[in-house]
Amino acid sequence: MAGVFLAAAGCSSDSGSDAAASSPPPAPSSPSAPASPSAEDQAREQVLAAYAKYAAASDRVQHEGRAPAMGGDEKTYMTDKARTEYQAIGLDMEAEKTRVTGDVVRTPAVTVLDLASTPPRATITACLDVSAIKLVDAAGKPVTTNVQAPRYVQTAALVRDGDGGAWRVDGVTSDRQRTC
Repeated sequence: MAGVFLAAAGCSSDSGSDAAASSPPPAPSSPSAPASPSAEDQAREQVLAAYAKYAAASDRVQHEGRAPAMGGDEKTYMTDKARTEYQAIGLDMEAEKTRVTGDVVRTPAVTVLDLASTPPRATITACLDVSAIKLVDAAGKPVTTNVQAPRYVQTAALVRDGDGGAWRVDGVTSDRQRTC
């Protein structure tokens, strides 16, 4: 569209200037290529993607109320430490014969990104809205739990494997007394 406008702008109704009429219109400038995302921007996207996979897996375990079958792709987005914590949540729910209904709404943000550390590290701080979830027993009846805030803060620590490797969740803590 810009090329059409530039070509039309080169035409003139002034017939007194043959030189201007015979010279070609200026070539349209080519649009500049979009800027490539910075290394930090790419890392932030990768950190958030790893956390999203962790959150989906965690939600799945809590909805099923049983220990996860390990051996899937958890190693690609969780360290051994995080997988142990993740497994423990499922084992506890399985032993208590409980599960969760409803969905957690997360609003994660990368609050620390240290690409210079060895290994590179990141921290995600997320507000978890758990107002729509309910803990139920095997029969689906609500289970009485300790009172907690309907919205609270969760912090996830992530590390990156090697030079340019995958970001993986290394641990997650929830402060159920800290509202958001």
